[in-house]
Amino acid sequence: KITISRKIGIYPVVSFVKNLIMSESIIPLLSTTSASSSNNQRTTSSRTVVLSIVAVLGLTGVALTHPRVVSSFFSSEEDNELSIHDVRRVDKLMDQFEALKEKANPVPFERPIPNVAGLDPIYFNNTGAFTSLANSYLSNNAYANDFFMMLQGNDVQINQAYCSVASTIAVLNSFKNRVNLPVDAVYSPYQYATQPDMFNRCTSKNVIVNRKRFNGLLKPPGGLVLDQIVGLIDCNLRDAGVPYSVEALHVDPTSVSKEMVVTKVKRALLDPNMRVIINYKRSEVHQAGGGHFSPIGAYSEELDAFLVMDVAKYKYSDAWIPSDLFYNSLSGQDSCGSWNYPRAQLDLPRNASYTDTGDELWNEYNRILGCAPAYRGIIFVTIDADEEETKKD
Repeated sequence: KITISRKIGIYPVVSFVKNLIMSESIIPLLSTTSASSSNNQRTTSSRTVVLSIVAVLGLTGVALTHPRVVSSFFSSEEDNELSIHDVRRVDKLMDQFEALKEKANPVPFERPIPNVAGLDPIYFNNTGAFTSLANSYLSNNAYANDFFMMLQGNDVQINQAYCSVASTIAVLNSFKNRVNLPVDAVYSPYQYATQPDMFNRCTSKNVIVNRKRFNGLLKPPGGLVLDQIVGLIDCNLRDAGVPYSVEALHVDPTSVSKEMVVTKVKRALLDPNMRVIINYKRSEVHQAGGGHFSPIGAYSEELDAFLVMDVAKYKYSDAWIPSDLFYNSLSGQDSCGSWNYPRAQLDLPRNASYTDTGDELWNEYNRILGCAPAYRGIIFVTIDADEEETKKD
């Protein structure tokens, strides 16, 4: 029989755990490789016994700083005896307990992941996606650093036309404490870029008209095109306090190869001063929808895939996109990838909306806007850390 002393304090708990482990009744159980049918029938009650053991182990740690917890739990001076018969009910569950201990200290991130390059995205509702992220982060080439930086402000887009704006704030907030960020009145005096606060005089003049009663992002053609995001980021970094650059790469497949795209994006992911946003076509990565913007968080060598941190979180979770699909999604054309922004929208019918339907109507909208096709592509945002440090010195 194993005696559990109920005297107040830490020692009785530690003593109980020690006695339990060293008990002659328990040692044979630890080596048991199979359970009898009667033990199988008592799985539920055995689970309760094991959970009680785990609870005691936990209380030992809690008692180190909170002795009253143990004091209230062991409130009686009487002893309570646990029979060997009860202990044996731990038989099968003890193996499960040992398995849980192994899971608590696994060999990190060495489980192989099937190479699905060229097939389908791997979404973050798949545990293998997290394993690949960890592998990427822990590899010699740390291609996953941007993922963690981007988590500082990777918010869901506030409507279905704001994917470009949500991608922009994710990038800006990833440089938090390194650049001067916009201050939204809601969070003042703290710096944090938000989607409604991205628009100012600079953006109205150079990017998109966004007034109280006229939001150009909700007018045809809807959202922003690649070159407009360059202007949006530029307008919001002018007061950053550090040198910066914003570059758009239109992926024309006649002059920009897959190898070039993969190399440039991988290089940017390795640079702590760079961030990447892509403008891609969802259907090319086996998703529903048309053109879309999202930041890139990582690259996986084992999958040969890029991690797209989808800002339309209500629609798709983050996903590893195999490099073949990644390139194909960037190297197509946006039918209105270039237009006479921002002023042309003022000539649209007053009630025109990006949600309007009908070919004839859109042909007229495109004519008013001066739409022309342009290749989708990539935006690289860079801040100069060396000059930033020089300024601080």
